[in-house]
Amino acid sequence: MTFKKFKLNDINPIGVVYFILVLALLIIVTNQGKMNRTLQSDILEVQQQFTSATQKYLEDLTTAEAQLKNAQKELSLQITGLEQDLEILEKKLTEKENNYEKKLTEKDNNYSTIVRQKNYQIDRNSLIVSDLKSKIEGYESQLKIAQTQLEIVQSSLATTTEALTNALENPVCPTTTCPDTQ
Repeated sequence: MTFKKFKLNDINPIGVVYFILVLALLIIVTNQGKMNRTLQSDILEVQQQFTSATQKYLEDLTTAEAQLKNAQKELSLQITGLEQDLEILEKKLTEKENNYEKKLTEKDNNYSTIVRQKNYQIDRNSLIVSDLKSKIEGYESQLKIAQTQLEIVQSSLATTTEALTNALENPVCPTTTCPDTQ
């Protein structure tokens, strides 16, 4: 076996250019593969963050909904209690009016004093009844607001759920294939 001496004239410039191009292409393909893996891991991380943020949002919505329901129950109980108080006061008012009439017939000499006292009591009880009715109307208004807020939260929850479902079913990926989202 005999070896030829290597000379610079024996080097083919086109072959060297091809070699350099192949080497550059190999470096580019290697770097592109690393970038693709990095992008895919970034996409998975963003999907995980989005999923956890969505879960937190749904938990917060559920908590808010439960709080609204509790407030609604509490307001209903307060309204019921105020209505019962109103009935008791109306009965007392009726009883006092009946007593008032009896005392007028029994004590003619104290007529003017008794009339003033009873009128004062009637006015006071009427103010109390009026105040209680006003409070009941306020509580009913708060109850309606709470119901409206509950409907808004339920609507928002439905919209968010639909958007989340669409996002999970149709992910947007910058690569030719998307990672498995299930």
